[in-house]
Amino acid sequence: MRVTFLGGADEVGASCALVETGGRRILVDCGIRMTPRDGDRLPWLGGLQQDDDNKHLDAVLVTHAHTDHTGALPVLAQSYPRVPIYMTSASMDLTQILLMDALKIMQYAQEREGEVPLYPKAAAELAIGLCCPVPFAQPVSLCDGELRATWYPAGHILGAGSVLLESSEGSVLFTGDVSVTDQITVPGMMVPRTKPDLVVIESTYGGRLHASRTAEEKRLVAQTGEVLARGGSILFPAFAIGRAQEVILILSRALERGQLPAAPIYVDGMVQAVCYAYSNHTDLLTPWLRKRCDKLGNPFFGDDTPAQPIRTPKLRREAAKRRPAIYVASSGMLTGGPSQFYAGHLAEDPRSFIAITGYQDEESPGRAVQQLARDGGGKLRIGARMVELRCGVGTYSLSAHADTAQVVGVVGALKPQAVALVHGDKGARESMRDAILQGGIDTVHLPGIGTVVDVKRRGGGSRFQPATTTRDARTPTADQLTDFARALVTADGFNRFYTLQDMLRRFDPDGLPSPDATAALREQILDHPRLFQRHRTRAFLYRVHPKAAALLTDPTTGVGPKPTPPRKKKKGRRADQTNAQKITRKHLDTPELYKIGCRVPTAELILYFHFPHTARERFTDAIEAIEAESGWTVTFNPTVHQAALAQRALDALPDGFALSRNPGLHLSDKRVSLHLAEGDPDSEPARQAQAAFLAATGFELTFEGGEGPAIETSLLQGAPVHKPTHEDKLKRLEINRAREAIMRAFAKLPHQPIKVSLKGNTFIQLTFIPPQVGLRYQDTLNRLSRKIGWELRLRRTPNQHLLQEIARELTPDGWTILGHPSTVREELHVRVKVAAIPDLEPLERLDAEMKERTGYGLVFVT
Repeated sequence: MRVTFLGGADEVGASCALVETGGRRILVDCGIRMTPRDGDRLPWLGGLQQDDDNKHLDAVLVTHAHTDHTGALPVLAQSYPRVPIYMTSASMDLTQILLMDALKIMQYAQEREGEVPLYPKAAAELAIGLCCPVPFAQPVSLCDGELRATWYPAGHILGAGSVLLESSEGSVLFTGDVSVTDQITVPGMMVPRTKPDLVVIESTYGGRLHASRTAEEKRLVAQTGEVLARGGSILFPAFAIGRAQEVILILSRALERGQLPAAPIYVDGMVQAVCYAYSNHTDLLTPWLRKRCDKLGNPFFGDDTPAQPIRTPKLRREAAKRRPAIYVASSGMLTGGPSQFYAGHLAEDPRSFIAITGYQDEESPGRAVQQLARDGGGKLRIGARMVELRCGVGTYSLSAHADTAQVVGVVGALKPQAVALVHGDKGARESMRDAILQGGIDTVHLPGIGTVVDVKRRGGGSRFQPATTTRDARTPTADQLTDFARALVTADGFNRFYTLQDMLRRFDPDGLPSPDATAALREQILDHPRLFQRHRTRAFLYRVHPKAAALLTDPTTGVGPKPTPPRKKKKGRRADQTNAQKITRKHLDTPELYKIGCRVPTAELILYFHFPHTARERFTDAIEAIEAESGWTVTFNPTVHQAALAQRALDALPDGFALSRNPGLHLSDKRVSLHLAEGDPDSEPARQAQAAFLAATGFELTFEGGEGPAIETSLLQGAPVHKPTHEDKLKRLEINRAREAIMRAFAKLPHQPIKVSLKGNTFIQLTFIPPQVGLRYQDTLNRLSRKIGWELRLRRTPNQHLLQEIARELTPDGWTILGHPSTVREELHVRVKVAAIPDLEPLERLDAEMKERTGYGLVFVT
């Protein structure tokens, strides 16, 4: 086995390497340079065809979707149109977005500067068509079983994986870009339990150590608060995949917790499409973000979230004028796209700020902004404009790459024969090499383009043997599952996690863990939640449930495996108040916990949950962990959160039901009553809703009434605009295509929905500033529902923040606004209190304009 480096070795960009083993040739990654090297943006693909007798390629393996690892795939596909490209399904979705966006950028460059595109649209479509999805931690057989590849989570971005490639001649692990620590969006790297012969690992941050991620997030939020408080706006130029989503969630969370002054987060550019992709891969997200997806559908643009997508040039121009506001937009280096547009608007405003959160190439406008800020200001070119830099500029470390200490730790855990350092400049790689050598690794390569590294297999024979069986592994039946779980615990205890393939090999060593067998085992395990437990952050790992000891008692002997003993509290090491609260948030990172109180004299933590009657049972394990780690005793505030209870009741309302009034809360009876305007209170959906509500909250849900309302009232209560027929559903569009069809249908109409959200994979909800505006387009919505095959509904409540913003915008200059505008939903108007009304003449015109734009009136009072 040997590895030839074709790009991305002594540089950041154009990552590409060729592995040759046993007559097979495998390419790992095929990216482009963001800044050309000697005028060339591609890796050295000519290296694939140097040998006239051996030009073939068997497969391409991709670590992750970033363009410096995937951008040259269309070029490669034109020469190898039948070679499969393997990557995780999340990487497939993101790669498609990036490649299609790159076509637009190349077309623009061709029109403006005559630059020849790297590839045509047909090549991008060919490359996308060659992509094959692979799961995490499940070996994939290549080349008729002669090779095996396994992807392990790398923690860098959604879908990023480290790829272990094995043959009878040796093994090599390509880590790709890795993040050891958890991010808000994805868990950190999962280090494989293997000892590869060669590890090819990034050295981006060689010689550097990262600042505390938590401290950087707090600093970012604090700076944002200062800018908003003084009436300015702040721009986060962000890389569309990974960094942008982190920034959106950091700021959204801060706004939702009241840590920032109220302001919209405008999300623009390719970032939007990437955000929608996250909702399709919830198993790969952190537990906190998975719960946010369950609650909101889309974790970025869900109902009542501060983030708003900007979909048209008109909305972009309007958003750029808003003060205060937050903008998260691509590109991350200000080389183009909406971020450049917003930077041009903010640069000359001393109240505003540009926050850099990622790597800036030496030739990029982003680097120029940083340098000019250090020099005290001056003029610079942003796009086609020359601007004077008067706004503030700051840099924040939210890196999704491992630093020196973390890379040394990963290498130490893997214990390879040799290491090859890539993805870094000369100084970074040399610093990283010295640190790894000090850690006990004898051989560290610093390859360049064309460098060949021979993989030396460890002694003692090969650990990999080509597959010899073609029979699918047998799956334990429901009757066999308990005996199988008992055997696993007897061998490994309760704390060992397994992939589904590991389990199949234990149950049937001579069988092949095929996708069908794996899917069958997954169904069995999910049907027995008291017997097996899924890993909290790695959704593809399972173990025998630690509380299943009683179920595993052998009926013939009466003896069962011993349960895992609980963690003992450390005596005399009680955490202080601040750290006790941090420990609590670490174990209970859930929006249901809205406050943590402390009784210091008695060392008690008081937890305030939305639904305390059920929280104690649902979070038992977390409570035990908090008490063990902190040394504090956990108690519960017994009072239910009334607003959350009412909202949960509204969310529980079955399809086709509508209310005639707000929910009634009967706290002493532990009951919530819903007065129905439409719907059968004795139907099966009603009974299912009542059972689910009781399980979630501990409160009884009762229904009263049930007369049918007028169509307008029904729609405003969230009833479907149109129920698609069976024939409609057969032609249902994929959700992103459905969203595009909706936005196209409204593009030339006076009003557009500000959000389009998938709710529970059953219907699409359209949010207008208030729902009354949506009523004007019932015919359009009916036609759309039939066309796209989805049930469409209007969101029941208005976006009060936007209503108030528009009211402020319409208030004439010179009319001093006192306090905040208020939304009077019962009377369908926004009330603005002003110091005086100098002129009565414009009142009627302003009210009419407000009604035209929003469906709400505008009332001025003194």
